[in-house]
Amino acid sequence: MKKERVPKFLQAMRARQNQSTISTTESVLTPAQANLHDEVENICRLASEGECRVIGFNQLVFFSTQTRDVWVLDWEDELAICLMKDGLRQPCEFGETDRQFAIRWRGRYHLEGGLFSYIDNKTPTHAQIIGGYPTDVIRNTIERLREGI
Repeated sequence: MKKERVPKFLQAMRARQNQSTISTTESVLTPAQANLHDEVENICRLASEGECRVIGFNQLVFFSTQTRDVWVLDWEDELAICLMKDGLRQPCEFGETDRQFAIRWRGRYHLEGGLFSYIDNKTPTHAQIIGGYPTDVIRNTIERLREGI
């Protein structure tokens, strides 16, 4: 019997629908515990393994999903950049010194209920609306960072 081939977009959609039942690990790091480059590599590795993780670091929130997406968010200005989509690395530019870092942000994000919306700087009239991301955990992490926890 021939096994049915499921298209990638359908696999991703099914995984996102199941995301709400998947456990997501959350952590908040101090500047002494990590640096930007290490966190980018770490979160991409976790995503490649299909692990859902939310990491708060300074004014940034990194998150990975079971569908192997990775995003970095600047929660103060609602800026966003996608580092991986369906397991494929996306172009990004980072700079870092001992005391500061710089990111070339590609767009803006907004959390609304269980939805993650993203508007790319190149196409500001078109928004991507994504369900199944760990939005509740992202909100909790942002709140902890705001409170300095």
